[in-house]
Amino acid sequence: MPEVRTRRLGRHVSAAVPKLWAALKAKNWSQGDLADRLGTKSSVVNRWLHGDQKPNRKFAQAIALHCGVAVDAWDEEPRKPFELQPTGSDA
Repeated sequence: MPEVRTRRLGRHVSAAVPKLWAALKAKNWSQGDLADRLGTKSSVVNRWLHGDQKPNRKFAQAIALHCGVAVDAWDEEPRKPFELQPTGSDA
């Protein structure tokens, strides 16, 4: 049986989080790919993707440009349930 990893979500999970995961998957980008395009570290992108932190306005606008995630989505509640990461064979 494969190992199952669980992670407690941060307090900044918003509607933008699952949209950003989906955008990265659709573009076949890693967190590092997005970080390179935004001029930041992949650890920062990871904190956004897990709700530990939300991007400031400058980064939110850059994410909107590169990934199509609206700036306002960072302030909206997510629809539940949602998946943060691909599962199964997509991982």
